[in-house]
Amino acid sequence: MLLIEDSDADARLLERALREGGYEPAIRRVQDVAGLNAALERQGWDVVLADYALPQLPGPEAIRILAHLQPNVPLILVSGSISEEEAVAALRGGTRDFLTKGKLARLAPAIERELREAGVREERRKAEKRIRFQAEILSQMHEAVLVSDLDGAVTYWNHVAESLYGLTASQAFGRPLEQIVSCRMPPAQHEERERALSEQGYWQGECLQITPSGKEVYVDLSLSRLADEHGQPQARLHVVRDVTQRHEAEQALRSLSFRQGVLREVNSLLLSARSEQELLEKSCLLLRRLDFVDFVWIGLLDSKDGRLHPIAMKGEPAPSEEELARKYPSSLRLPLSLETEQYGMLNVHSTSAQAFGEPEQSYLREIAGDLSVGLHSLRLEKRLASGVLEAQRMLSQTIDVITSISESKDPYTTGHQKRVAELSYLIALEVGLGGDKAEQIRVTALVHDIGKIGIPTELLVKPGKISEAEFQMIKAHSEIGFEIMKSVDFGWPLAQIIRQHHERLDGSGYPLGLKGGDILPEARIIAVADVVEAMATHRPYRAALGVEAALAEIESRKGSRYDPDYVEACLRLFREQAYHFA
Repeated sequence: MLLIEDSDADARLLERALREGGYEPAIRRVQDVAGLNAALERQGWDVVLADYALPQLPGPEAIRILAHLQPNVPLILVSGSISEEEAVAALRGGTRDFLTKGKLARLAPAIERELREAGVREERRKAEKRIRFQAEILSQMHEAVLVSDLDGAVTYWNHVAESLYGLTASQAFGRPLEQIVSCRMPPAQHEERERALSEQGYWQGECLQITPSGKEVYVDLSLSRLADEHGQPQARLHVVRDVTQRHEAEQALRSLSFRQGVLREVNSLLLSARSEQELLEKSCLLLRRLDFVDFVWIGLLDSKDGRLHPIAMKGEPAPSEEELARKYPSSLRLPLSLETEQYGMLNVHSTSAQAFGEPEQSYLREIAGDLSVGLHSLRLEKRLASGVLEAQRMLSQTIDVITSISESKDPYTTGHQKRVAELSYLIALEVGLGGDKAEQIRVTALVHDIGKIGIPTELLVKPGKISEAEFQMIKAHSEIGFEIMKSVDFGWPLAQIIRQHHERLDGSGYPLGLKGGDILPEARIIAVADVVEAMATHRPYRAALGVEAALAEIESRKGSRYDPDYVEACLRLFREQAYHFA
């Protein structure tokens, strides 16, 4: 207790009155302005008793100082005499009570009351501070926060909710939440939500919401049950995060992944289909699975009358061109041709008016190009079977065509496979492999990047640095090439060599992380030739580094990443035999 009193006798009377009232006060006594200011530097005073009529510290001055420095400490005036005007002024200035020195029996009850009320005021201040703090937190949140009562009416609506749903707080207050926002979720999810709220008081999940303007937004919704001190439900807290962009990105990624899967299956058909009918019918079946294709048909040109005849279709046709246009607002016709040879037409239709944007057109052009290769190969095989061409020459031509098609996706690496094939062939001869084995390596190297057919063209020709996710997609070409070629019997493990041409002796390669002798010798030869050619020539993401930089790379990693025998053979070809790329 802080006591403002200049009379020793009066101070003793006050202390005795407090002890008689049941208190054991720790008293600090001051009697002037300096003493009061010094005492108020300390916090934690429970109560201040002050004589109103001190010469060196008049009551009004004491009231002013206390209100300025520690306004929450209760002040009780104890004085021999005080006028009514002075008493009113004191109460207005913040004094909690006053009594005369002749009625000290009232002192202990007055202090008890003030301490009790001070505690209440302190709790109220703390509660208000918590409320302000919580309100500040809510105002800074990036999520929409709203509260609904037991009847579902909105009782709180923060600024993010205003932005998300297009309604101000005043427009939302009191309205049933279900009339403002429609949350679409399966019945099973709705039942699970209500059960979790009832049993655990919390639920979190994603759903599609329809805003008052009709806009669809995907949200991550957290619901919490708010209860009173007795555990009785009072309201629901809704924390809503807009995840529409993430959802759309995931949808786009899934769509891209699905499209690439269809593309890979079409590519596999190029080698597995035994007839044009099988190739085209299965291709139509695959294309119909795309979300932007409702009807697809493929026609081939008749060599006799030059007319286009439907060979395969999937979906619901129309009896006339006019009806087809009404039924399918979007149509795309792509020629099936290779160099100067015309085979037919790929026709795709959609019920969506804007189905074929540039990404879809580019994708379908790629499909049409692959089908053209398939038709070309099947007709070559047919001529082979009839004995028109000698088998080995036809195989070489087929390989050349496949090579040209795969490299047409990446104009920056045109000729890459042929140059790698030539260097691989010479390395094989240099280390003493026979001509047949060297020829097998050459033919394999001609198609070692065939898997790039299954990689988006825009990724292969992208300038500048690529992301980790994009690099992972490009790395898949080894496995895609293996899947394309594995069903064809060439008489040597061509598909496995394609699969392993990016493996390294130390296990740092891909896709299998093979080491040392687990890697086929043919793949180790092609790996050396592939690195040298890639570094020596231009790429969309960098300029050519030159032959010497390429040779320095394989020489520095000889025995760690690259087979030392094949590295030495390659170095001899360039440095001693003056070999250079055509």
